Amino acid sequence: VMNLIESIQSCTAMNTEIILMELLDFKWMPFIPYPLSKIASWKSRALQSEMENIVKHYQECGHCGKSCIVKMAYLPPVEEILQDKSHHTLNHIKCSKELNDLQLGDFFADDGFHPAKHGNIVIGKILASTYTSKYY
Repeated sequence: VMNLIESIQSCTAMNTEIILMELLDFKWMPFIPYPLSKIASWKSRALQSEMENIVKHYQECGHCGKSCIVKMAYLPPVEEILQDKSHHTLNHIKCSKELNDLQLGDFFADDGFHPAKHGNIVIGKILASTYTSKYY
């Protein structure tokens, strides 16, 4: 992740913001069966922790030649979105039946791993919100 950030910084203008998307806990991936999902969850949380440490490092550092504007975009908890049908990330759904029938699979592609459908919209809203935020 650090190498990726440095690579991006080397070919961008000064003060370019780099936004890393939080990893979704793999326990929410529809295609990963239990107990494998539990193990994958541990790994994804460990990698997320490392990513947060790297972002914190860049936010506190002064060693790079360009200003280090690195942010982490955090997804709302999946269970929060599924339980609260009035969640702000779902305000694009105008049909109340579609909103009430919303399930985890409606956020993923047919492979059960990659975001699609409502998942892409939620991710877009979170990235836009993070970009416009003045706070880390």
